[in-house]
Amino acid sequence: MISFIVIGLNEEKYLLNCFRSIFETIKVNNILKYEILYVDSNSSDKSIEIAKGFKEIKIFKLSHVCNAAIARNLGADLSNGETLFFIDGDLEINPSFLQKALDSNCFFKYDVAIGKSIHYYYDYSGNLLNKKEEEPHHGNFANLNIKGWFIIKRSIWYRIGGMKTKLRSSQDRDFFLELMKKKIKIEFINDIIAIHHTISYLNNKRMWTRLFNGTELYGRSVFYRCHIFNKNIWSILFRYEYTMLSLIILLIAGILSQLYLLFLIYPLMVLTRIFFQQNKTLIDVFNRIPYYLLRDVLTILGGLFFYPQEKKNIQYEIIQ
Repeated sequence: MISFIVIGLNEEKYLLNCFRSIFETIKVNNILKYEILYVDSNSSDKSIEIAKGFKEIKIFKLSHVCNAAIARNLGADLSNGETLFFIDGDLEINPSFLQKALDSNCFFKYDVAIGKSIHYYYDYSGNLLNKKEEEPHHGNFANLNIKGWFIIKRSIWYRIGGMKTKLRSSQDRDFFLELMKKKIKIEFINDIIAIHHTISYLNNKRMWTRLFNGTELYGRSVFYRCHIFNKNIWSILFRYEYTMLSLIILLIAGILSQLYLLFLIYPLMVLTRIFFQQNKTLIDVFNRIPYYLLRDVLTILGGLFFYPQEKKNIQYEIIQ
């Protein structure tokens, strides 16, 4: 049996197409044994009503403490399939991807499988701004197209112990690093696994929301500290966090040498980072300079002093 586990929070714009793509995938691949679970993170929109429109879907609603890791862990615990296909509610699954992951008897061929995604980026009014297809994977962990949507054997999921619920973001990267520590092979299938409808992380409103609601603090500082001695984390740090690394190095060098003018190099590093980003306006530049400064400082402080605990006593209700 394949368990399609969908998680969502206020995804009414995309959830209907998500479910339709799952049923199309089941039909195209002639899957006879399956189940579809939807785990809702206490949405305030019509997400649950949309899910109720499909009688085959099992619906569960989290209450109180919610995040993507909690939702995925709960979905796995409540599922029955030997194969788990994790899907976010803002996705449209590509039916042909599963064809390459299953054998002739509809058994999952790998321990874990991931693929490429096409990202459709919108503004907060729902207007499509641009779209981007991910590049094929080339061996480096930082280049690995890790997202929350992937297929995994149930036995492998529980061998890792599911996802860390103390992380508010980066749970997927954390999980895949744990897979690599256990030397579990991750199969990259060079095909589109899904179309992803989202708002860019570089959207000004989304950037500041994530910064002030603690998502960046939970996601970055705790994630990096958990894997600081894992060699695979450094490819991520050098690729995505070079401004933070430069700030740490300049702080140490400035204090030891008392050459405090060295700190002026850091804003230049931030400006260089912003310069190479695409689709930016002058307003974006003025937003991103203080954003990266605050994010880097919070990540450093969080790594030193912030120690959240795993979330326990998860509460949920069965809707359907």
